[in-house]
Amino acid sequence: MALSGAIANTEAISTTGTEKILMARLPVGYRPKKTVNRVMAGSGTAIFNMEIDPTGEIYMARYRGATTSFTYAAVQFVGAWLNVGTTFLGRISDGNRYGTIFN
Repeated sequence: MALSGAIANTEAISTTGTEKILMARLPVGYRPKKTVNRVMAGSGTAIFNMEIDPTGEIYMARYRGATTSFTYAAVQFVGAWLNVGTTFLGRISDGNRYGTIFN
């Protein structure tokens, strides 16, 4: 699977330390087999950790670099561009069975 684009926050995010914040959910059929962790570009010079779970939930954490100290920072303005771009092995759903849909 390939995932690319940007997610914008609709409200200010007060903390982005090690706490995970839900960004979005992938539909069934487009979810990874295993947890995917990537460092992504935030707005400006900032970066953050993106995690995609096999449940389809996409989380962000550890938003940093928005200040010169490069410490964890809040995303204080609404509409920050949180870029997402990665590839991963997906799992194909065939009813209640996961794996190939071909016999």
